[in-house]
Amino acid sequence: MDVFLIPTTTPECYELYYEAPDEDVRQNTDDNGFFPRVMRSRVVTAVMRWGWVVSVRASFAETLREAEEWRHRRHEEQPRPKGFIAKWRRKLMGFVVERIAEQRLLWHMRYATQICAAIPADLAPEEADRLIRRDLKRDADHHFKWVLIDGLLLLVSLPLTLIPGPNPAGFYFTFQVVGHFLSMRGAKQGLAVTEWTYKASADLAELRQAMALDEAARQPIFQQIAQRLQLEHLATFCEDVAAPPA
Repeated sequence: MDVFLIPTTTPECYELYYEAPDEDVRQNTDDNGFFPRVMRSRVVTAVMRWGWVVSVRASFAETLREAEEWRHRRHEEQPRPKGFIAKWRRKLMGFVVERIAEQRLLWHMRYATQICAAIPADLAPEEADRLIRRDLKRDADHHFKWVLIDGLLLLVSLPLTLIPGPNPAGFYFTFQVVGHFLSMRGAKQGLAVTEWTYKASADLAELRQAMALDEAARQPIFQQIAQRLQLEHLATFCEDVAAPPA
């Protein structure tokens, strides 16, 4: 598994970036795809036994796939949605996209036994290892806390499953519990099991300088570096890091 340690505009703050194979998103009917594997995980199976089984399970997986496609178009010019439903759906996509962006790497890390991290050429491997392990420990603690909190809130929301119609509370807390649980497992795997190796990258060192530029100047550099590294969506990720969406 190959990941990239992306510098940000803040010293001592880096973001791990991982570009999943396209088939993880596009194989909607493949039982071996990433999202079907998520939906077969033990925590999802347990949650789905409590009520809204088939409909929420299908909508959960479909929402993840749609959000992943929406994420790659987020910086494109799009017409403003009209109507309450369209606006609510756009807000939902924005929420799910943010959670995917934050947790996708950790979801994939659950089964990684070896990870090669490309790091900026001006950063020592020992320092990169310290920073990565610091962030993984923080992630493991954070997601464990929210598994407990959202799990309790999911139990409280169970009576709503008896009400006909959409169940946004059930969907929200199901998504939260599943996402935090898988992220917690990935962070712990990365800390305790995964063997990390590091390789220097001049391109990532160049990213550090580009982060300090204005939008018009940095975007062409992001695109060039993404092409050189053969990472299709890196430029979008870097723009998110340089100027987080409101």
